[in-house]
Amino acid sequence: MSASATEASSPRWLVRASVALVVVRLLLPLVAVPLIPVLVRDRMGLLVLLRPQKEFLLLAGAQSRVLGSPSIVVIVAAWVPFMLVAVWAFFVVGRAYRNVLDGDVRPAWLRRAVPERQLAIAQSVLARRGPWIAVLGRLAAIPPTVLAAAAGTSDVDRRHYLTADAIGAVLALSLTVSAGWVLGDAGNVRAPG
Repeated sequence: MSASATEASSPRWLVRASVALVVVRLLLPLVAVPLIPVLVRDRMGLLVLLRPQKEFLLLAGAQSRVLGSPSIVVIVAAWVPFMLVAVWAFFVVGRAYRNVLDGDVRPAWLRRAVPERQLAIAQSVLARRGPWIAVLGRLAAIPPTVLAAAAGTSDVDRRHYLTADAIGAVLALSLTVSAGWVLGDAGNVRAPG
């Protein structure tokens, strides 16, 4: 019996909340694009919340070192909703809609959220490497949302995948913010002599 067959299906409220979070996760970063120039200057924590990309985490780490703001606690708190919780929502949606995701009758919003080609690649990688590929995926350029949706559609054990994803997420966050912190003071380094 497969791992997914032994897992209880997600409660209806969790699936609905996950779908709502997936939609917000897809739309909010797009709405935030015109605000980036203002947020970069004055509200880096809010920018990380709206667009939790590695580039902004790197910049937030540098600003934390040079300007003292945002604090590391603010950066982590801003990052968690969309890069940890929302990614896990993609897993729940993938698991709940696995027959729709694998079939030809995919709603338009689901096709935009999880492009077919990326889903196929992520499913292939998961089949070959297992759920621990999520650790590498968080450190590399594999979109964690697509990988989570693919894991949800597969027979990957939920606990193994989400544990691996959490480890990868924490490593990626730590490395990126730390690199920003270290590089943030690069302009203050003086040449010897």
